[in-house]
Amino acid sequence: MNDEIKIKTLTPLWTGDIDGECNKIKETGIIGSLRWWYEALVRGLGGYACDPTDSICKFDYKKYHATGNVEDGLHDVCDACRLFGCTDWRRRFRIETEYNGKSVYDGSIKITVDQNNGWYLPGGICGDLDFKIVDDEYQKPIMQLLNFISKWGAIGAKTQQGYGVIRLNGNVNSRSYTKELIDFIKKNMNGNDKQNQEYLPNIKDFFFSKIYVNEINDENLGDIKIIHSEEKKEDLLFKLRNEYNFLPTAPKVRYYLREHFRETYKGNDDLRHFLCGFISTKRRPVILNLKEKILKKMGSKIFVSHAFKENDKWAMNLWGWIPEYVSVIGNTNRDKLFNEFKKNIELKIKNIFKEDSDIRFKWKTITDDKNSKNIENFILDLGDSK
Repeated sequence: MNDEIKIKTLTPLWTGDIDGECNKIKETGIIGSLRWWYEALVRGLGGYACDPTDSICKFDYKKYHATGNVEDGLHDVCDACRLFGCTDWRRRFRIETEYNGKSVYDGSIKITVDQNNGWYLPGGICGDLDFKIVDDEYQKPIMQLLNFISKWGAIGAKTQQGYGVIRLNGNVNSRSYTKELIDFIKKNMNGNDKQNQEYLPNIKDFFFSKIYVNEINDENLGDIKIIHSEEKKEDLLFKLRNEYNFLPTAPKVRYYLREHFRETYKGNDDLRHFLCGFISTKRRPVILNLKEKILKKMGSKIFVSHAFKENDKWAMNLWGWIPEYVSVIGNTNRDKLFNEFKKNIELKIKNIFKEDSDIRFKWKTITDDKNSKNIENFILDLGDSK
């Protein structure tokens, strides 16, 4: 197979650097998001993936030298670290990217909704990328993972702020690709009996929605200010709309996401922070026991993309995961919480784009028992979606 993948960005890709700029792609930023999605699939398919921010996975050289068998050295290494690496065990592949462009715009833009503190959005990279996976053995499953992510999610950093939606160029048999990815993951599980932590991403708890809007007016975006650039707002939005084919809708949608949990679960800030993350680390709540650790280290579990052009319509990806653990933090049933969220967020998004009476939502989630067969069919259906 061709070892080079052509990727088209639908919303800006952000990987950043030490100076907070993104004029080139940092491969580590891509690999981190690949691992995040791989972990979610591993956990959903019955494997074990550690928490990479608190991992004890380590290749056991003592066991390996005693037998000469690599699998003995990997005995206590989780299914994700076996592919993406851990202490004394290197990642099984590397990636190379090529992009000869520049940031979409200089400086950043600040979008404010209802006089809130606002979101600062740096430019990011848009265009066509050459993406090369360097390792013959793992080239295909990584390409299959990228293809799966491209259907409903995003890669890179700042995906909760609208960045990182991509498409793979070329004809791909998505269902076949996804089935091979599932088989690869299951084949490479080491069969240990460790239990996944409930609050970590698990594909069985995910929901996905594709939102289609006919037209988006500049007034729908919120109050926009240009920071550290002399470009006029009208000129910038015209360029984003007509040259780069995206509009920065994510901040306003995220504002109403948080508003939903603030209004529906009044007084329960912990639940809102658990699902939507923290706007400011200074205001993190004081929680006892395990919940304190969870809330302090978790970002948002709900993500929304900017609007991008798809078949002459504007489209947005909305996805995330709601674990059963919400029953501990929120004192509520997970399915009830999701159904309330789905109903209310549709109403709120219709209110944002109220000029358009033909807004459509395409939802994907597991509504039946979360047994292994239904989970695998869910993953296949996601990978097969257009």
